[in-house]
Amino acid sequence: GFGTGLNAFLALLEARESQRKVMFHTFEKYPLTPQEIGCMNYTDYFDPADTLLFQQLHDAPWGEDVPITSYFTLHKHEADFEEV
Repeated sequence: GFGTGLNAFLALLEARESQRKVMFHTFEKYPLTPQEIGCMNYTDYFDPADTLLFQQLHDAPWGEDVPITSYFTLHKHEADFEEV
C-alpha cells in the first residue's frame, strides 16, 4: 500500500538518479492523515531540497496520473488491492 509514501519516495529518487521513467501505481485502503504523516518526521532525514517532492506524493489526488517529476508519475488508488 501507499502507507507513509516512503516506498514511492525512494522509487522517485531512484528514477531521478537512473534517469528512467517510472509509472508508479499504489493502492491504499486506509490512507494516513496529514497529521499522522507529519508525526513520522521522515523529512528530517531527506535532503531539504527533496522535502517538497515527498509532500507532492501525499498531496497528489487519488485516482489519476500525477507527474511528480519528468521521470516519475504517480497513480494512487484508494482501494483494497485484494478487491481490485
